[in-house]
Amino acid sequence: LAVISRGSLATLYSLSFNPGDILVLLAQLDWAAYTLVGGLVMKKLSPWAATSMVVLAGGLAGWVYGVFFENMHLTVLSTSALWCFGYTFLVGGLLAMLFWNMGVKGAGPSLAAIFMNLIPLVGAISGAAFLGEKFGLAQLLGALGICVGVYLTTHSREIETWGRRNS
Repeated sequence: LAVISRGSLATLYSLSFNPGDILVLLAQLDWAAYTLVGGLVMKKLSPWAATSMVVLAGGLAGWVYGVFFENMHLTVLSTSALWCFGYTFLVGGLLAMLFWNMGVKGAGPSLAAIFMNLIPLVGAISGAAFLGEKFGLAQLLGALGICVGVYLTTHSREIETWGRRNS
């Protein structure tokens, strides 16, 4: 906030946000909470059990939402759409959450949370590779900044030790 506002409260008060900005912020806060709670839950459960519970709870919440808002209707999907749906559910949903939970259990929530910074980078690279979106100098510099930040954060002890030895 200090960088965005250049230290000015008046600038902060004059900022405006669209609903998408607020949703992205809420999603990040929700994912951080999920990671922290997941770290506690997986002290007693396996990543597979934790992922299964979350997927079931999410499915149930979606069903309740559909029934409550009368927005639930069956749709016949083409074979192609069914494959896309299955891929998105399996790879983008179930496996991604399982691997994330395995990382949280193995490395802990604090270290795993650092890797959340890679999500926009993977999105930008995927957009360029699969959708033909632009990946120019600004995106390259941003990607470099993300990777350097993740590296420095995950190797801070080694860098500190190296600095002491060479000073």
